[in-house]
Amino acid sequence: MEHQQSLNKKFQDSSIDCAICLEPLASSNCVTLSCGHKWHLNCLKEQLEHAQPNYTHRLLFTGCRCAKCEQFCDHEQLQHLTRTVDILREKVDRLVEEQWQIEAPQLWDKRAAAANSKEKERLLEQGRQKFAFYLCKSCDEPYFGGTIECADNLLEEAHGSSSGLCPSCAPQSQLCCRHPLQHRGYHVWKCRYCCNPSQYVCYGTVH
Repeated sequence: MEHQQSLNKKFQDSSIDCAICLEPLASSNCVTLSCGHKWHLNCLKEQLEHAQPNYTHRLLFTGCRCAKCEQFCDHEQLQHLTRTVDILREKVDRLVEEQWQIEAPQLWDKRAAAANSKEKERLLEQGRQKFAFYLCKSCDEPYFGGTIECADNLLEEAHGSSSGLCPSCAPQSQLCCRHPLQHRGYHVWKCRYCCNPSQYVCYGTVH
């Protein structure tokens, strides 16, 4: 770990052009991210503004990464754009953990208890690539909405036809619970077809 940090400190970006606008770096104000790569400040701001979470698409954080090395953008002049995303990413990771505990509790417990934190991080990354999360229009909290495969196959129909509300803010929760936000962890829903307890809200056509 110390060796890797030492390499990062020694790294110096020798680029002379901004890889976003392809104009010379000297033509505008530049910043060097914590990963060591240089960009035009305004170009990064535009990229991060465009990548801010919204209610119409599942949560993707790819636009918040350095395009050269895929590390998340980190600079004091960008904190007003990155701080909200960083907080949201932490919440999504907690939801990933919760979903693994539901779908594969033994596997998750084994990885979480492993002395090597890389095993847990590897499983978290698998969850990020498997599960789809959305931002609730009402409470601005992320919620689990099924698998990415389902979301991508039914992109327009899947989320466009939904209310964009998390299970706690959905009308069903308001009708059956006086304090849906405080009690969200205790809500259990049944599948409308088989009547078994459901594991997630899927905005496709079969759940």
